[in-house]
Amino acid sequence: MTRMKVEEKFEIIKHASRFFPWPLQPEKLNLFQVNLGSWCNQSCTHCHVDASPARTETMSQDVADKCLEVIGSTPSVEVVDITGGAPEGQQQFRYFAEEARKLGKRVIDRCNLTILLEPGFEDLAAWLADRKIEIVASLPDLDAERVEAQRGTTAYMKSLDGLRLLNRLGYGSILPLHLVYNPTDNGMAGSQSAIEHDFRRKLTPKGIEFSGLYALNNMPIGRYLKRLSEEGCYEEYMDNLVNSFNPATLPGLMCRYQVSVGWDGRIFDCDFNQMMGLEQKQGLTIFNFSMDQWLKREIRTAAHCFGCTANSGSSCSGQVSTMEQAGVAQTTMSVGLKEQDSAVAQRSEASMDLDAVRNYYGKVLQGSNDLKTDACCTLEDMPPWLRQALNNVHTEVLDRYYGCGLVSPEAIEGCTVLDLGCGTGRDLYVLAQLVGETGRVIGVDMTPEQLNIARKHQQWHALRHGYEQPNTEIVEGYIENLSGIADNSVDIVVSNCVINLSPDKPSVLREVYRVLKPGGEMYFSDVYADRRLSWDIRNNDILWGECLAGAMYWMDFLSLAKSIGFLDPRLVNDRVLAINNGDLAAMLEPARFWSATWRLFKLDMLEPICEDYGQAVRYLGGISRQESGFTLDNHHYFEKGQSVKVCTNTWHMLKSTRFAEFFEFWGDESVHFGAFADCGSVVPFQSSHDDDSGADPASGACC
Repeated sequence: MTRMKVEEKFEIIKHASRFFPWPLQPEKLNLFQVNLGSWCNQSCTHCHVDASPARTETMSQDVADKCLEVIGSTPSVEVVDITGGAPEGQQQFRYFAEEARKLGKRVIDRCNLTILLEPGFEDLAAWLADRKIEIVASLPDLDAERVEAQRGTTAYMKSLDGLRLLNRLGYGSILPLHLVYNPTDNGMAGSQSAIEHDFRRKLTPKGIEFSGLYALNNMPIGRYLKRLSEEGCYEEYMDNLVNSFNPATLPGLMCRYQVSVGWDGRIFDCDFNQMMGLEQKQGLTIFNFSMDQWLKREIRTAAHCFGCTANSGSSCSGQVSTMEQAGVAQTTMSVGLKEQDSAVAQRSEASMDLDAVRNYYGKVLQGSNDLKTDACCTLEDMPPWLRQALNNVHTEVLDRYYGCGLVSPEAIEGCTVLDLGCGTGRDLYVLAQLVGETGRVIGVDMTPEQLNIARKHQQWHALRHGYEQPNTEIVEGYIENLSGIADNSVDIVVSNCVINLSPDKPSVLREVYRVLKPGGEMYFSDVYADRRLSWDIRNNDILWGECLAGAMYWMDFLSLAKSIGFLDPRLVNDRVLAINNGDLAAMLEPARFWSATWRLFKLDMLEPICEDYGQAVRYLGGISRQESGFTLDNHHYFEKGQSVKVCTNTWHMLKSTRFAEFFEFWGDESVHFGAFADCGSVVPFQSSHDDDSGADPASGACC
């Protein structure tokens, strides 16, 4: 598709007799946008900037340097927004982005995702993550056919692969990753929140996370303008935009808060004006830029401006109606408690990172009394055997315990157990007693201060337990990357209110699945929410450290677990979390939270739902501390000596795992009798937020 000349663009607009009648005045300068050039590895049919692999325009060194000079001398500039084509392919990109970060600015890369997989760009994603550069990524639709019709063959799968790559590097959790949606037809963008919900519903089962979504109307400029003209749809489209005009969008229009600099140094009100060739009447360039003059200018408008004011509005940061809702002119700062230490509450970065988690658990918290919620609390009723086991744990280890209860799976004598997020080693050294001298416990944690305590007392615990050698191994590392642990080598993986702290939960579950032996189990407790949490909550240091900001919506967890290969997650117990700190509770409203313990089995024969094959089991006893009966999950208690009919999934969870020696089994899978009644439920948790008493405190929750 050939490019339209500027004269052709204005000819279409002139004959359409569309004029934007509202004069616009600038408010302030928060955002500095630069277009580094028009080259792109794609040539999309809707492209507003006419980018393609054939374009050669590129920003020179002197223009880049002058832009950086202006950015550095303008304190009000908070965000540097880098666009193109594919800006990453421009020779000035890495220099410009890195220098802008050195100036203390938020830097946004407008990325088409497929560039991350192009030859010669293999290190790009890691380079961006290392410099904490935010990403706004184009993914116009969730239908592969529509995406590829707009962006080219293989673009859809490459885009998803690009998102997974970014997720592995912390984007979408600790680093901001926003998606950009725009209609693939001639309609307007619908509800941004509804579109974001739909994207999450469809992308989460694919193991993809993102921070938020911007829904943009297609602007009648560039290739999209040409397409509308050729299809005879321009008048109809403009009618839709004009008839949908919303005056409430005017205060938040991005042109009132930014400057847009072209690759050649010319200055525009916005990148849309830049693509239309609508220069400022004063003929400003970056070399004669004056802040005072810029704030006194009259913003140039034309017919395409109706695209920004239709319905809820449309900008480079999605829908707008007031400036408070337009993220382009705001710095997303973490919300802290008034009394919290300033080292945690006030952060210069706009997103959570692992350093913040490490700092919170390594330096800020000194014990469970420092926690501000009961998300990771210890319940009072502790069985005698656990009290005895804790008596064999060194006091310094216990002193730095953060109250996350105790996860203690059954029948683990002689097993190899992996403890994710072992901290100072309290659970690790309890498990070391339960597996016995022939068993082995591996602890992984990323916090050096805690690991130093765990290692310091390793030999002491071996002597205390009566072992000739320690049966524990303590590793500093990340639970998202267990590369030091062999495939199919671990019997049981445990974790205790830790996975919610991870920026890349899909990688955690994938790694757990990899290291587990067939028939192995992940037995873990964590925090879950009744909804997907907002980016403001997920971006808060304190809420993250308190195990709340990273809580997954329970349905997303179930979908993710099943997509990894844990086909039938089983809930063992749960309890409602009380948010007793008023400031935190206000931030979190109206979300509700649970602490829950799950079993995930690595069994590839499990069915999607509970199927009835007429199978039965009988518990023989023999499991320590469960002599009279064994609890598999909150729906399956097996009293010793009683024969019980079970679904085929439950049958395999007992027959094909370490529990087999403790049961008798009858039946096979030769005759199918249909699905079990009451298989599954809308909400898995038994405890209710409507019940002030919560669950039975002896139920365990995280314990």
